[in-house]
Amino acid sequence: MALSNRAGLSMLKTQLAPTRDWGERTLTVLDGLPDGAGRDVRVHALNNLGTIEIAAGDLVHGKQMLEQSLEGARAANLQEHAARAYCNLSSTAVTQRRHADACRWLDEGLIYCTDRDLDSWTGYLLGWRSRMHLDRGEEAAARADAVAVMRSGSSAVGSLEPLLVLAQLDARAGTGAPDEAFARAVEMSEAMAEAQRIGPTTSARCEAAWIAGDDDAIMQVARAAWPHVDEVDCPWHRGEVATWLPAGVDAGVPVAPPYALEREGRWAEAAALWASLESPFEQALALARSGEVALLTDAVRLFDRQGATAAAARARTSLQALGAPVPRATRASSHPHGLTPREQEVLQLVARGLSDAAIAEALVISRRTAEHHVAAILGKVGVRSRRELETGSADASSG
Repeated sequence: MALSNRAGLSMLKTQLAPTRDWGERTLTVLDGLPDGAGRDVRVHALNNLGTIEIAAGDLVHGKQMLEQSLEGARAANLQEHAARAYCNLSSTAVTQRRHADACRWLDEGLIYCTDRDLDSWTGYLLGWRSRMHLDRGEEAAARADAVAVMRSGSSAVGSLEPLLVLAQLDARAGTGAPDEAFARAVEMSEAMAEAQRIGPTTSARCEAAWIAGDDDAIMQVARAAWPHVDEVDCPWHRGEVATWLPAGVDAGVPVAPPYALEREGRWAEAAALWASLESPFEQALALARSGEVALLTDAVRLFDRQGATAAAARARTSLQALGAPVPRATRASSHPHGLTPREQEVLQLVARGLSDAAIAEALVISRRTAEHHVAAILGKVGVRSRRELETGSADASSG
């Protein structure tokens, strides 16, 4: 286990070579033991190795090892190890915008951890689900998950993602005061000193600075973070910082494809790739950062559609500076809680006591979509449970 822990520490630093070295040494020792000995060490080592291989880009080999770790942990009832496997399968999928994989592992992991009262692991998974919702443009569901984690008093590791999600939602919409949340995120990520924490924190802060029109802050934040991620073996964490570096700064290392296109100034192609990755805000952001009238115009409409009022205002300002026509703002929802027509339909069915499955059947949608609608309504109305929603449904429906 000492050898595997060394591998785990290297994995957390996103260092491929030492993780492989310590992990393979661990497995070599285990192979010399009697059958069945050291099962907990084996699943731990496979988890470390699988996670780093996925992060570095070997998805097939990495998933194979991580899934072996999960299967072994579940078979031996090693609950903490199984929870760790679910978390790493989920977090790597969310980071790489593999949303179908992320949904699978988040759903399975949340059921597994909730059923066994593994509360800290449940909170960690919920934090990553909030990030996935945000990436997919499901703002209300993202807020609902993030608020739930923050209210639970989760650890620093578990609360960083939801803290960033809430700050980004406020920055994008121009609501609330995200500065305090960003300051807390910086303190937490610097204390952990891991690229997987520093990269997302830096990206979120640079995004907020872009919305505010503060180019100097973007340069300062990105430059300060770059030495912490430039040598790690994850093109996604490198990319989310590198894309904000000044054009004259040579990143010198490969970054994930959408960030590589942004670094090359191929903004329309980057936006198209973000769209294929079901990442609508990043799609709009790439269009807006292009500085081209046609792309900026498309960005305004995309931002408006997502309710990203402050981001849309920044794009409109850029269009005005270019002397170009500025699209009119899209009319906001007339519902007092901002519920969409579909959400209002779902709310009426919740008030009648229907389950998610029954709502899905009534509206001819998937159960998962019904669950997302209910989560979005909870977040917009500001209640914690379906029961509160049912008892207050008349007020929620009419305002």
